[in-house]
Amino acid sequence: MSIISFLENISTEEFQNLPTDSIIKSQDDKMIVIKRNLYWEILCRANIKPENPNSRYLCVTYNENYLGKIFGRAINMYTNFVAEDDMIAKHYHKKFKEIFRVESLRSSLIITLENPETKERTEIELDGKLVEFEEQKYLREIIILEDIAHKVFNPNQERTAVSVITSGQHEDDDVFAYEM
Repeated sequence: MSIISFLENISTEEFQNLPTDSIIKSQDDKMIVIKRNLYWEILCRANIKPENPNSRYLCVTYNENYLGKIFGRAINMYTNFVAEDDMIAKHYHKKFKEIFRVESLRSSLIITLENPETKERTEIELDGKLVEFEEQKYLREIIILEDIAHKVFNPNQERTAVSVITSGQHEDDDVFAYEM
């Protein structure tokens, strides 16, 4: 995998036409997006103070100047608190994308994605821990594309929060139930 472009210089259509596993990043290295088959993986760089690496860190999780170029505008933001051993969602949207981010360092969620037309399916474990990429630490998010069904399972013994950002208004007639 090699970095082929900058987020600031690419449109949604251009990004969608890139081959799977293509990587684009912001010019300031604060955000990296990896194109996967059924979703896009976002890495948000953790701003860690070198003099105190165990103190707080800051991750910019949405910046319209670069992520907005491929995601669109952030319209709604909300948090789902998923109960232990609970399964939520099991639907898809035709009008907007969603960004998912787990808000816990101790817990993870299992996200299953499926293309209703092709039946291609993948499962992702998403947590709030930092990951390493090119010797930097990043917070991981995913973008779920339009027309991709998703369900979220909490295998933990505690309620786990997942933050969601949408690229369009939530409308009841754009929630299509889908059994997975």
